[in-house]
This record gives sequence, C-alpha cells and structure tokens, in this order.
Amino acid sequence: MPLDQSRGKGRIVLVLAIVAASALVVVTAFGDAAMEYFTPFLFGPVWGAVMLGFAAIAIWSLIRLRHIRREGWSAVLPAVVCGVAVATLIALPLPGPHPTDDDMIRDFTQHRQGYTTLLRMFEEDPKLGRLGDLAGDWPENPADAGVDSARLARYRALMRDLGVESLERSKGRVLFIMSTYGLSVSGSSKSYLYSDTPPAPLVGDTERDADGPTGEVYRHIEGNWYIVYEWDA
Repeated sequence: MPLDQSRGKGRIVLVLAIVAASALVVVTAFGDAAMEYFTPFLFGPVWGAVMLGFAAIAIWSLIRLRHIRREGWSAVLPAVVCGVAVATLIALPLPGPHPTDDDMIRDFTQHRQGYTTLLRMFEEDPKLGRLGDLAGDWPENPADAGVDSARLARYRALMRDLGVESLERSKGRVLFIMSTYGLSVSGSSKSYLYSDTPPAPLVGDTERDADGPTGEVYRHIEGNWYIVYEWDA
C-alpha cells in the first residue's frame, strides 16, 4: 500500500479512536445519571454498543502498530488515545448513583427551612399518603385528599427546588426520597427520613456500612432527621 494511502487510513483510525474513547469516558462517567432517565433497558444497548465500538477500535489501533517504522507517530497515536481513555477510567474516581452522606448532610443544613416547611405542609394534610412522580403522578386525585390545585402547586415547587422525588408517610415517619437507582425489583434509594422514634440500625456511613443483599440503614443528622439508604440486589 502506498505510504500516503496508509497514512490516510491511519488518520481515519485516529479520528475513530478519539470518538470511541470520548464516548467511553462520557458514558461511563455519566451512566448512572443517564440510567435515571433512560432505564437499564434503553441504556444497556447504548452502553454495549459503545463498549464494542471501543474494543474494535482499540484492537485495530494495536494492529496498526506494526506500521510504526513506516508511518511513525501516525501509527502510534490511535493506540495512545485508547490507552489514555482506559487510564482515565482507572485513575479518576467516578461518581456513584447516589449523593454521598456528607453531600446530603450539607444540603440539608443549607436548606433546612425548606425541608421543615415541606414536612409541616405534609403533616397538615393527613389524608395525603404520598406525593411524587416515581411510579405515576401521586396522588391521581389530590382533591380526594383535601389538597387544592394551589396547594399542590406549592408542594411541587418546593419539591422541585429541594430535589425531592417523592414524599411518603407511614406511622410517625415521613420519607423524602431524594435519589433512586435501578428497577423496582432490584435497585436502591437514598432519602431523608423524619421519624418520631429513632430508627435502627444507625451507622456511620449508609452506603459504606450497608451489608447483605437487601436491607436499609440509617445515619442521624440532627433531631428527628436521618438519612436512610435502602437496597435490594
């Protein structure tokens, strides 16, 4: 193959390597966030396609190293790009699907008044068992719970500003669901909990101290406020 043609092919491989490496890093770094919107059934094929594409380009890049004497750096650069992408994924700590305990405590401290207001409103509407958008629009008929459109709009505005996905109550407990991941039959969630009685078990870090295939653990914030992490593998 003429040298110019060979180098032209090398440039194509380099461009493909840059695209594949960038896609791999982006999909891996933001995959957990994307899962929230696209669900595993839609995100899975995208992830698989990116991985297969990157693997194919990486192998092609390695094969082209045999032309290094003839083409010089144009034969090496695609493999270097792929290597940098892999090293980046190994070296950089990637975010988990949920905010850390420290992030949640910091958020609660900064927006304590908002959470307190939302709690008080929810307690003033005892017929409102849950409110949110996790599995449909809850409640379907807010008027049946004595909540008019203006009050419902205030709930929605407060929840949106605080990042609350859903509100639920159960026997002296109010759950502020902040983050969910996975499916209803296999996944995890992280929430704020207001409870009249101390829950158990209390741990130092809810995700780090989670043990077993399923369960829930709590971390005390202040007063009757806690962080709760629930998971089911």
